[in-house]
Amino acid sequence: MAKKIFLVLAVILVIVCAGLFYVNKVLLPVQIKGMIIKSAEEQLHRQVTFNELYYHPIKGVVITGFTVASKEKPGEPMLSVPEASARVMLWPLLKKQVIVSSVHIDSPALRLVRFEPELWSFSDMLQPAQPAAPKKAGEKPPFSLVISGISVSNGRVQVTDLARGDEFTETIEAIELHGSVALNTSLRISGSLTVPGTQG
Repeated sequence: MAKKIFLVLAVILVIVCAGLFYVNKVLLPVQIKGMIIKSAEEQLHRQVTFNELYYHPIKGVVITGFTVASKEKPGEPMLSVPEASARVMLWPLLKKQVIVSSVHIDSPALRLVRFEPELWSFSDMLQPAQPAAPKKAGEKPPFSLVISGISVSNGRVQVTDLARGDEFTETIEAIELHGSVALNTSLRISGSLTVPGTQG
C-alpha cells in the first residue's frame, strides 16, 4: 500500500514539474510574452519590452524589466517597472472568469511631459478608440475580470513642464497604492493612495 501511495505521489510530482517546465520555458516566455508585447504596443502605440515572464509558486505570474518607451524619445522610458507579479486563480477560467487574487507592482517609475498647455506626452492615449460593434440584446461579455487586491509600493512619478518657457521638473516619490478592480458589465475601481511628498 505504501509503495502505491509513493508511486502516485511520484507521478504527481513528475507531472507538476513537467507542467512548470513547460509553462516557464515554452508557454510564458515564448507564446504569451509575444502576445502581451503585441497587444500592449497596439493599444499604447509605443514600444513595449520586458525581460522575463515566468511562474513562481508563491508570487504567481512574474514579469520583470517591463518598459514602455516614450513616443517622442523611444530611447527614454515613459514607464518602467522592475518587477510585477499576479496570482491568478485557475478554476474560474473554465467559467470565463478571470479572478486575480493579488497584483503587486514594485518600484514603478512614470515620466510625464507637458509640451503645451493642453498637450501631454500621453495625450494621444486619451483619444477615443474606434467604436465597437453594438451588442445584441441580452448578450453577455466574453469574460469577467476581478482583481481582489492591487498594491503598488515605492512608486515614483516625474512631471516635466515645458509649456512654461523654461523647463520645470517635479518628482513625487514613495507612492503607495492599494485597491481592487471589477470588470463585468461595468468597471468598478476602489482603493487608497498615499503620496508622502514631492521634490522640485
